[in-house]
Amino acid sequence: MDSTANPMAFESFIGPGEAAHFLSCTPRHLLRMARAMEIPAHPLRRGSRNQWRFLRSELSAYMTNQMVAVQGKIVHGSPSGTRQKGQG
Repeated sequence: MDSTANPMAFESFIGPGEAAHFLSCTPRHLLRMARAMEIPAHPLRRGSRNQWRFLRSELSAYMTNQMVAVQGKIVHGSPSGTRQKGQG
């Protein structure tokens, strides 16, 4: 099987700086979310501390799921949310 058949098979890990840039947040916030297991992350044990690595495809899927969840709440939420401005 050649490598072009499954390009995801060779995806490289990215560090917190690049992952934070991809998610438009600070590296500090990204690491906080990684430690709290709020985002997909891979801890690599180096000495007494973890070094966190990320896969761009997992972060992209995470963001897509977050957007769908937010849109679902807006679409399926209380319709009074849009009417409150017109109601006194």
